[in-house]
Amino acid sequence: MKLYSKKVIVIADKLQDVGGGETVLAQICEALNPDFVLTSTVNKKHNWEEILGVNEILTPFWGMLVRNRFVWFLLYPVICFLMNRIKVYSDDSVLVYSSTVSKYIKIHSKKRIVLYSNYPARGIFFPSQFFKSLPIRLMVRPFISLFKNFEVRCIRRYENVFVISKACRDAYKEQINIKSKILNCPTGNSFFEYYTESEYLGYEQRFSQSGAKPTFVLVSRLVDWKNLDYVFDYFNQQTEYKLNVVGVGPLLESYRKKYSRNCNFLGYLSVDDKLKAMDESCGLVFPSVQEWSLVTIEANSLGLPVVGVKCGATDETQIIFTEHGGEATCIAYNAPDAKYLSVAMELFVKTKWSSDFIHEHSKKFSPAVFREELKRIVLV
Repeated sequence: MKLYSKKVIVIADKLQDVGGGETVLAQICEALNPDFVLTSTVNKKHNWEEILGVNEILTPFWGMLVRNRFVWFLLYPVICFLMNRIKVYSDDSVLVYSSTVSKYIKIHSKKRIVLYSNYPARGIFFPSQFFKSLPIRLMVRPFISLFKNFEVRCIRRYENVFVISKACRDAYKEQINIKSKILNCPTGNSFFEYYTESEYLGYEQRFSQSGAKPTFVLVSRLVDWKNLDYVFDYFNQQTEYKLNVVGVGPLLESYRKKYSRNCNFLGYLSVDDKLKAMDESCGLVFPSVQEWSLVTIEANSLGLPVVGVKCGATDETQIIFTEHGGEATCIAYNAPDAKYLSVAMELFVKTKWSSDFIHEHSKKFSPAVFREELKRIVLV
C-alpha cells in the first residue's frame, strides 16, 4: 500500500472505541487539518470521520479483519509487520500519533516527521503490568524478548519524538535510551466551555445540598489492571457518601452485582451526560496508578477537586494539598489501598476548595494551548 499527499498526514494506531486517546486525536486533527487520517483499522468509518472532523479515514484492505479488540491484540506482531509494508509520502509534514503499530509505517516527508506517543508499549516493555497471569507471561517471554528489539529499532528511526508527560519521557529514556520532549495532551473542548457557559455550583453548595448524600464520581474503563476494587470496597462499607461510576468494560456486570450498596454504575455516557454526572459531584476519585490522565484535567476544568492516588498523573496535572497551606486541586494518597483512600477522604471533606482556582489551574492543559503548540512543532 502506497499513499501520497501534498498536505499534512496524521497516522494513528486504531479507531475502535472512543476514549482519552481518541479525544486527543480529535484535537490533533483540529489543529493540523490533515488531508486524511491513516490507521490500522476503524469501526464505523463515517462516524469516526465526523468525530475527528476529517474528510477521509484510510485503512489497509486487511483492516476489516482486525476490528475486534481481542483479534487486534492477538495479531499484534502480524499487524506491526503489515504496517511496515505501507509507504506514505507527503510534500508536507507527517504526525504519527502512536504507541503501538502505526509507528512501523515507512514515511517520507519533505518537511518534518513527528512521533507523538504516550508510554512505551506495556506488553513489550512492561509485561508484568500487562499480563497478570504468570503462566501467560512465561509463555510469551521468548516472543517479547525477540520483538522488543524490533520496537527499539523502530522508535529510534524518529528524530522528533514527543511524549505526553514526564513519566513517559523517563520511560522512553530508560527503556529505549532516546531523548524525547514533552507535549502535554489536552481533553476536549466541551469541558472548558461548560464551566463558563453553565450556572456552575461552587463546591460548598454541592456538598451541603440538603436531603442527599454527597456524591463523588469515578471515570474509568472497568478492567482488572485499573485496580478499582479497593475504591468500591471503601464506598460499599461506609455510609456517608455515594459514588457514581462512569465507564464500561468486561467487569461492569460483576461490579454491579458485587458493589450495589453505595456505588451506582452508569456504564457508557455521552459527553453531555458525562459532563452532567461530573457536574453533580463533589469531587473526582482517581484510583489508578497512571503516567497521565485526561480525567483529572476534565474534573479540574469543571472546578472539581480530585482525591487520587499519588502517581505521575496526579503529580503532573494537579497541585497537591499540603499541610503548609496554599491553594490546591487534589488530595493525594500514597498507595491504591482502601485504608489510604479513607484517610484522604476525611481530609478532602474538611478542606476548603476554590472552584475558580481549580478551573484556572486547568487552563494550562486547555485544547487551545495544545493546538497552538502542536502547530509550532509540526507545521514548520
